[in-house]
Amino acid sequence: DELPQAANLLFQQVQALGMPAWSAGYCTWENNKKAITLSMSSEGVLQPSLRMPLTEDPSLIHFLEAHERGETFFFLFLGGEELKSHYAYLRTLPGVKETLDDIEKAGFPVPTFQIFHLAYFSEGFLLFITYEPVPEAHDIFKRFAAVFEQTYTRFLDLQKAEAQAREAMIEAALERVRSRSMAMHSSYELEQVIKVLTDQLLLLGFHFHTANFITNESMPDWEIWISSPGLKMPPKIHVPYIDHPLFNERNNDLLKGRDMITAVLDKKEKNRFFRHMFTNTAASSTPEERKAWVLDQRGIAITTVLMKTISLSVLNYDAIPYTAGENEVIKRMARVF
Repeated sequence: DELPQAANLLFQQVQALGMPAWSAGYCTWENNKKAITLSMSSEGVLQPSLRMPLTEDPSLIHFLEAHERGETFFFLFLGGEELKSHYAYLRTLPGVKETLDDIEKAGFPVPTFQIFHLAYFSEGFLLFITYEPVPEAHDIFKRFAAVFEQTYTRFLDLQKAEAQAREAMIEAALERVRSRSMAMHSSYELEQVIKVLTDQLLLLGFHFHTANFITNESMPDWEIWISSPGLKMPPKIHVPYIDHPLFNERNNDLLKGRDMITAVLDKKEKNRFFRHMFTNTAASSTPEERKAWVLDQRGIAITTVLMKTISLSVLNYDAIPYTAGENEVIKRMARVF
């Protein structure tokens, strides 16, 4: 996430050295080196990171071919129709047209002639684009790449260590849920299991307001065990069926054999469900202050894992969908139950 800012700093340093630079930045390999994630700064205009294939445009194909030949430094002159064709291709890629338009709006039209300079390192290459030849700068570009490789390698090592530490936390959380589930003797203990599960989600840093189990045998109604951090809820709530997306999507997808549902509901649909719940179920005993707070929230983002006899849902009232990684953790939580 910090590479665009780093690219802007790189461009500033190149300009400070007196080079006629149009752009500079960092390119890291993707997709078995057939694509790159590009983080660039053109004339000091900060740009979002973009993905770019190296197998379609002739100029970009040269970038990959030079690396495959084992070259550590490569430069390419481009102008005239070739350069026009190159920029026309770039504008077909997601996000690139908008980025180039922003640069031009800032007063920097794309060049009519430019030179690409690529200094390769193990995870990609540094890209410098100049308006004029700068043979005296080639060694400087290589030194920039060598320094960045050390820094980026360190970053990847730290990222790997963080991922390993995160996985250890997840495994420990799963084991706590598994242990409590295995000690369960009756469905009444689902109240304790969902409490342990929400405690573990909190330890893992999840943003959520409620988690619940719903047994499948009660369909189309719900028998639901709810846990909301910091709140005391009835151990089990019977929720009569109404024609509502939360009921319909879960019940229908369960019959279709799906294993996971993700959904986002607006405030209107959220409140229609909760007014039903606060009026027609044991949740009517919920403190009035809590009811008002729930009804005032933006919406619902929910992930539900469907199993043979029960489902697990995790939701927040900010309507912020869970990421793929978070959904995978929720799925793993459900699987140990």
